[in-house]
Amino acid sequence: MKYTQTKGFSLLEVMFAMVILSMSLIALMKNETQTITLAQKAKDWDIATTLATAKMSELTTLAEKKGFVALKDEEQGEFDQEMFPTYRWRYWKQPVPQPNFEALMNVGSETSEGSEVPESSEAMAGPLQMIGKAWSEALLELHVEILWGEGESLRSFDLATHLLANDTNNKIMGIVGALGAKP
Repeated sequence: MKYTQTKGFSLLEVMFAMVILSMSLIALMKNETQTITLAQKAKDWDIATTLATAKMSELTTLAEKKGFVALKDEEQGEFDQEMFPTYRWRYWKQPVPQPNFEALMNVGSETSEGSEVPESSEAMAGPLQMIGKAWSEALLELHVEILWGEGESLRSFDLATHLLANDTNNKIMGIVGALGAKP
């Protein structure tokens, strides 16, 4: 009896190929799961930025029409819970810190010894106070924060802008006029 050798795969080779195929499929499924998770996170961030922009636009329009006093110091609320079930908003306003105008005026005007106070800074003390007051009344920093999620998965997005009061130009012209300078 003569045995002829047939060409084919042994059971061990087929099993080894199935193990490699299974491991590859598991890695691909894990990659697909991560892709879906990242896509959902990107969608959530996109919704948050869109809602923050819309809320900021609403608040800046209100401040332009009715002035800074129309904005409360802080307020919070929810968006339409059917469309955005876990999204909430919060806003707050705060003054913009004013620069040290006196130090800015003294830059480059020190005497050669550097110890004397220039006369111009004493003469400018009153106008600098007026400018500081106008600054604090004319500028406002507004923050809108969007919160979404629950518990440890709570996420937030903060959007900030600076608002300039409508009558700022008139105030500046008044200060310049009071100093006797022509704009």
